[in-house]
Amino acid sequence: MNPSIADIRKTYAQAQLLESETASDPMLQFEKWWQEAVQADILEVNAMTLATVDAAGAEADLRTSLAAVPGNVQAAIDLGRILADARRFAEAAAVYDAVPDTAPGAARLLGHKGTALFELNRPDEAEALLARAIGAEPGEVAWPANLSLVLLARRRDAEAAAMADRALALDPDNPKLLVNKAAALKALGQPEAALPCLRRAVAVGAGDARGPNKKGETEGGEGREERAVVEFRAAVAADPAYLEARSNLVYTLNSLDTLSPAAIAAEHAQAGS
Repeated sequence: MNPSIADIRKTYAQAQLLESETASDPMLQFEKWWQEAVQADILEVNAMTLATVDAAGAEADLRTSLAAVPGNVQAAIDLGRILADARRFAEAAAVYDAVPDTAPGAARLLGHKGTALFELNRPDEAEALLARAIGAEPGEVAWPANLSLVLLARRRDAEAAAMADRALALDPDNPKLLVNKAAALKALGQPEAALPCLRRAVAVGAGDARGPNKKGETEGGEGREERAVVEFRAAVAADPAYLEARSNLVYTLNSLDTLSPAAIAAEHAQAGS
């Protein structure tokens, strides 16, 4: 009797390729794959194919995966990141909501959804979800970092500083966290205590200024001036000579009615205007 195709077919699948598990540097990722292939004693280890996919293709594939397995938490996280990068936060939150609470690892979605809701100007829900995320994943630096931003935006500056400290305990040399801590200390009337944080941010984050400046412009353009100030301060801390970020910071501070003339003058002096 002739065997069926199903009987003789072999599968070569060994693992998933997930963006969350790959190196940010493509050369480091290639080196990892190369070493795995060498150690597996694969015939002609240097034979390979190259394929690429854009965000639209990745989004379509992930939506297909989730349609087949609604409880695929990792697919939901990866899809949510693509949507968040495109500032489609409402869609990202809907993706997280669609995953059943009983799905294995569903607690990993709490922080991602909280972050999306913060971007949607829903701070109460964002704060609650990020607090739960910290309990579910105490070693994940993103959740206390993002919660510190929520608290800072809500002008609960002492709590924001404490939460920034919690994040810094996990990632002491993160320049954005250092700037968040400095912003909270300045809001508390402690500029001298903020200065070492800013100096440290400059030391460890030199050259990383254009990203925060661009995000600050986006936040300001969407009417979130307080969060724009945080981003512009991060840009200035990363590169004190970056005049565009300094100008953006001063302009945004001028638009905030909540600051006193003296406070605005102090910020102007710090920004070098």
